[in-house]
Amino acid sequence: MMNKNPIIRLANEIDKNDVLTLLNSVFDEQQRSDLKRDDAFWNWKYKNNPFGKSTLTIVEYNKQVVGASNLWPWEFTCRGETLQALQPCDSAIHSDYRGRGLFTKTRIESVRIAREQGIDFLFSFPNQNSLNAYLNLGWSFMGRMNWHVKILQPINILQGKLSDSKSEVLPIPDHLSIDINTLEYISNRSQSFDSSIRIKRKEGFYNWRYIDHPTRNYGMVTWGGGSKPAIAAIFTLNQKGINTEMVIVDLIGKSENILDLFRVVVKEAKKLEVDFIALLQNDNFSTNRLWKLGFLNKKLKNMVVLPLDIRLEQHITNFKNWNMVSAIHDSI
Repeated sequence: MMNKNPIIRLANEIDKNDVLTLLNSVFDEQQRSDLKRDDAFWNWKYKNNPFGKSTLTIVEYNKQVVGASNLWPWEFTCRGETLQALQPCDSAIHSDYRGRGLFTKTRIESVRIAREQGIDFLFSFPNQNSLNAYLNLGWSFMGRMNWHVKILQPINILQGKLSDSKSEVLPIPDHLSIDINTLEYISNRSQSFDSSIRIKRKEGFYNWRYIDHPTRNYGMVTWGGGSKPAIAAIFTLNQKGINTEMVIVDLIGKSENILDLFRVVVKEAKKLEVDFIALLQNDNFSTNRLWKLGFLNKKLKNMVVLPLDIRLEQHITNFKNWNMVSAIHDSI
């Protein structure tokens, strides 16, 4: 007789193949990219994070893995204090088992685990299908995130708009390769004790997040008024149909130099024959000033947060208090 009740439990190494098969099957229908999750992805995402190992839970029906949900650990700083955070992601329910409230059950379990670990807050980027589940559980909806977009090849954009092809990762030219020493130099010189919520760029972060990423390539553009760079932008390149995309995923350095930096970014993008450049609005870097360089605004992607430390509630639910970069989004 089949067990009608699901079992939600912590995953282990034995579950790896079942979990990866489920994730690839479910996300192949939904994701924009041609990303395939394998052993390298498993190690990078769940084991080698400098902020700590992931807490991966699975849903079982009669010993069959039909659901999975990951709690991806992050550390942020605010006023020099470290905040512990978890991002629920890699959440998938097999199509035969949807509509049974399993996604909601995994989110309830996520909060229980987070409280047990003494986490300060959770954050996530739900699609429209899962947004209501978060809201019904009391998460705060911050709204749709604002992006700045500069179109460099409008005709190509129009021609490629209807493409349903998956995006593919492109190589990074050697002269734009990431230099960890440069990033750490800029980062160390631009430390701040303001009230913004920013990634804690601890030892090993740049290697893990960018150099060691198993499915994406990242490059960087820098600007400096003297002999040393003062600000850097980290980016990734994608090809989707006929369109070449440049997504700025991280900003490090002196915010007052944002226009100087992006003049160089636009110049490099043109050399690479990029069709458009996109980055998240970041009030700490005054990215709204990029309109002077022809960047337009577009709303895209939801963000929700759940402060477990109630003292953070007012501060953390306002985009303006975040040093917002898309590096914190697990799929970019």
